[in-house]
Amino acid sequence: MKRARRHHHHRGAGVISGFAQALVLAMLIVTAVALYAPLKNHYRLRGELTSARERIAELEVLYPLYAEIATMDEPEDWSIVQAPAVEELREAEVVEIPARFSEVARDCSIELAAIRPRVEQPPGGKRFLQVDVLANGPYLQLKDFLMRLARLPVLEGIEQIEVRREGRQEQFHVVAHLALQGDDE
Repeated sequence: MKRARRHHHHRGAGVISGFAQALVLAMLIVTAVALYAPLKNHYRLRGELTSARERIAELEVLYPLYAEIATMDEPEDWSIVQAPAVEELREAEVVEIPARFSEVARDCSIELAAIRPRVEQPPGGKRFLQVDVLANGPYLQLKDFLMRLARLPVLEGIEQIEVRREGRQEQFHVVAHLALQGDDE
């Protein structure tokens, strides 16, 4: 009889132990689920921080180089940079602008990604052709590209120049204003 009791007592302890194990397992699962989102965010933020540090290190190396290149390109005497007299485009010539810009880019070993000419007229101002150019190429070719654009007789000015690094080369965004003939001509 002792043996039966002992066996019965042992089985009851196993049930309590099984219940306790299930409870501990449930608590572990709840804890794991609760920690999943913060751990996922931790690893994502850690990756972003590493990426940002790499970009900063790259910029710390490249910025002085770009600054030095920019100072080398400045002439001592600006009077030697002669802009041509501005000519005005006729409406019929507007369609030729993408081809002219493509030719300048090709001569400078720059690849045009997009070119968007559009006629603009500020309130009370003179009409002009705004040309948005998106191009890819080596940074050193940008100077040649801009100098050739400056020699276009229809160029009134360059409103914006942006340079971004994309992979192993730079991406340029240039917004140029070209003179258009008025409505009275």
